[in-house]
Amino acid sequence: MTGVTTKDIRTQAVEERAASAVMDVQLNQISQGAFQGRTQTAEFKNAMVYRDCWNRLTACRGALSGAYVLFAAPVATGSTVDWCGFEAGSHCLAFGLPEKQVDFIIPADTPYVAMLLPTSYLKTIIGDSAVDKLLKSGIQQKQLEPDLGRRFVNRIDRVISASSINPESFTQDAVKAIEADFLDDLAELGIFLDDQIPVRQAALRDILRKACNAAELLRERITVPQFAAQIDVGQRNLELAFKRHLGITPRRYLNYRRMHQVYRDLRSRSAASHCVTEVAGYWGFNELGRFAGEYRKLFGERPSVTLQRPPLRCDNRLFDLGK
Repeated sequence: MTGVTTKDIRTQAVEERAASAVMDVQLNQISQGAFQGRTQTAEFKNAMVYRDCWNRLTACRGALSGAYVLFAAPVATGSTVDWCGFEAGSHCLAFGLPEKQVDFIIPADTPYVAMLLPTSYLKTIIGDSAVDKLLKSGIQQKQLEPDLGRRFVNRIDRVISASSINPESFTQDAVKAIEADFLDDLAELGIFLDDQIPVRQAALRDILRKACNAAELLRERITVPQFAAQIDVGQRNLELAFKRHLGITPRRYLNYRRMHQVYRDLRSRSAASHCVTEVAGYWGFNELGRFAGEYRKLFGERPSVTLQRPPLRCDNRLFDLGK
């Protein structure tokens, strides 16, 4: 179960110091007037996200503990913060690396979101060498593809809002799905990519075939970094293979594959003995509302409509296309 806290800060003091085992930050109020702020935090099993907003121009200085990596960006499109001497906005993701000092300036009334991931957790997902390379890089910012960057920021913002309104809705399965979404967003943003040399077209086709074959065996949801590691290919080459030959990301392909499995099951079972929730849950879709919307976009009908159709015979050679 997720833990959610909301803290309103009201102080006339010039400094407000926030310390924890994760991050130690000193806030210095720059513009005059009563200082007010709000911090909302949602803690999951392997991630912590938070949203801050101050009513005064605030200069901040601090450092992460040795066990976490931080990713941060302003919420509103067009907003910017000064992060370690460069401008970070919706086009850019700010980094905080373990035990590295960060200095940032937050304009008044500019909400920003951040996510903290344990380095130990990242190592289980993308491997020791990839994490070590990230930590040694000293990177403090990364330019983002606009749509992908906005999706990542909006996802964090929505999760925090939902956590504040209804924390009981964050079941173990929901938390697992949220963390997988976070990792996939970071993967598509190129955060975990290595410097592998691009491979020949024939090799990319081999990678694609290998990935598609492995996807046939998947029932539970898996992140892109985990999938790349499972089939023993570089993540960059995996993404390149899908982009060149299918025009989509591995993440979307894996999602589509499981949706096709749902479709097949709904067409082969009777509505009287099964329900959409049961079938969707079996294939790793736990957020039913979101699943139903994506299913309708892919197949042009609601899953409940598919289930009501007459079951297809198992020997139908056009099983997947039958209506």
